[in-house]
Amino acid sequence: MNERKEGTKYRYPESFIKLLAVVHAYVLPYRQLEGFMRALSQYLDGLKAPDYTTIWWRVAKMDIGISRNVELDKDVTIAVDSTGIKVSNRGEWIRKVWKVKRGFIKVHIAVDTKTKQILAIEVTKENVGDGKMLGRLVESSGRGGM
Repeated sequence: MNERKEGTKYRYPESFIKLLAVVHAYVLPYRQLEGFMRALSQYLDGLKAPDYTTIWWRVAKMDIGISRNVELDKDVTIAVDSTGIKVSNRGEWIRKVWKVKRGFIKVHIAVDTKTKQILAIEVTKENVGDGKMLGRLVESSGRGGM
């Protein structure tokens, strides 16, 4: 992991950062994760808790690949859905008084319903509907020919 790395060596192995990334994705925001690790490090000798910046940068740099081990000769049932992610922190009062748009992005995901593998991901603006993205998601999943 530290081989051929310029600058300071990593203190925490990639497997540990992946664990923190999963905990962040499903349970705790980064600041709370930092506090949890500090509390946990008091009970474990030799564990120095990573700070917020270290956790954030290492998770942000992580290469997340989509597995391509789906057998292309078999029929697959694909489920497609999307969710909005807020990109601004404006309050309700500002939106109401100033009639400001909320501002979010959409993440569209295609999943194999049997294996639960993610086959394709697309990120769009808030005004793009699921129906418009269906064809592109199916094509990029390697299952073209709708």
